Amino acid sequence: MRTKITNIETNGASIRLRIAEGEGTPLLFLHGGPGGTDYLFKFFAVRVAQAGYRPVGMIQRGCPGSPSDGPFTVDASLDDFERVRETLGADRIALMGHSYGGFLAAAYASMNHSRVERLVMVCPAGGRPGWRDAFDAEVRRRLSESDRHEYDRLTSEAERAPTYDGRAELLTRRAHLSIFSYFSPHHRDGQPGLANLTWKVHEDLKNSAEQWCGDPSWEHGLDRLTCPCAVICGNDDVVPGTVADEYAEMLPHPLVARLDRCGHFPWMEEAEAFWGAFDQAMEYGG
Repeated sequence: MRTKITNIETNGASIRLRIAEGEGTPLLFLHGGPGGTDYLFKFFAVRVAQAGYRPVGMIQRGCPGSPSDGPFTVDASLDDFERVRETLGADRIALMGHSYGGFLAAAYASMNHSRVERLVMVCPAGGRPGWRDAFDAEVRRRLSESDRHEYDRLTSEAERAPTYDGRAELLTRRAHLSIFSYFSPHHRDGQPGLANLTWKVHEDLKNSAEQWCGDPSWEHGLDRLTCPCAVICGNDDVVPGTVADEYAEMLPHPLVARLDRCGHFPWMEEAEAFWGAFDQAMEYGG
């Protein structure tokens, strides 16, 4: 697949895009983290192109390849996505988001419902308050005794760290330690670790998302969506299963697929089941 890599300037950020050549409605991949990088294009681009869409990878603001001093907020991210749409010259775009990228995709759709042709969310972060506490508790519960001890030590040291950079370094180490708990217990051996995490982006955007979710008015924009919507999640995800239930309430007539033996990265865990569900989501007519 031939692609073009370019950066666009938007609201104090330089956003790196990887744009596939060809026709079709652009489908924008929104990675998670928050504060990660674009890991979705390499896994999903061919499948998306086969479904008739034009794949577009994006590294979100402040992450490696898309330099920015901020702000790292939901509103700034949504402005970036809108700038990408305008740059692509598309009246409408499709969105596929994973983890926090799934929440951001829904937030963009809420504010720009007439601009979204299809919404696919894979193991999305929650859109209502309260989910994060259950998520954090489950991450810690899944650790081995020795890793849990180290997790708690890093947490305690981070709370006492005299500088922001020191705190960020400790919490980033904690994230690297705990990433294996994101996978289903059936699929933890040999899985990749955490490649990138920009802590300033991670913390600021996470806090912004919690404030955003605290205002239920954002859900009203989802009521106006007329595009097909789908949620794919793993039954062994560290994200609580209630999150998918909540999106099923918030979105109009969504397709919801729950996959056994899958955690937070189902395309790496149960590929056949996941790609079957993904193809169905790309064909779903609402």
